[in-house]
Amino acid sequence: MRYSKGVETRGNIIRAATELFYEIGYRATTVRQISERANTNLGLMKYYFNNKAEVAQTVYRKVRDGFDGLIDTADLRPDTADMFLFSSALELYLCLESRPYGRFYYEISGETAVRARIEGIITDVLMKYALAKGTSPDSYVILACTSIAAIKPAIVGYVTGCPPGRAIPTQECL
Repeated sequence: MRYSKGVETRGNIIRAATELFYEIGYRATTVRQISERANTNLGLMKYYFNNKAEVAQTVYRKVRDGFDGLIDTADLRPDTADMFLFSSALELYLCLESRPYGRFYYEISGETAVRARIEGIITDVLMKYALAKGTSPDSYVILACTSIAAIKPAIVGYVTGCPPGRAIPTQECL
């Protein structure tokens, strides 16, 4: 019983954070707001997540896992790079078609700690596809996939009208 309550509380925190990140943006959201929306206290927030960036990483990972689920259910047989590029294309499409997600992605991609974790998630996804095929990605594939990950925030910013390096996107650009 205790375990299921913890899973429920953690899920409520992630749901509340996702809603707030999409509604008002990652930067404008506070841990206190997440706690209030999740109907939990700040102490429990800190028990499940060290900080807001960790919550954002979890939200991002959930989205990436959703892409993996779509790819896994499709009857596709492309190579490792193609699987990763397909996954990246799905994410870019979501960024450009969903302003709330696009803003969330754009904002977290500018946070050093979150950016490092996103790169780790991307590497994990790439390695997952490589291991599934029983291969190891060569340096060209790693470079190509890392390059895609590096330019995606700039593409999202450009298409939505956010100038490069803008710390906080405005409503006009997102």
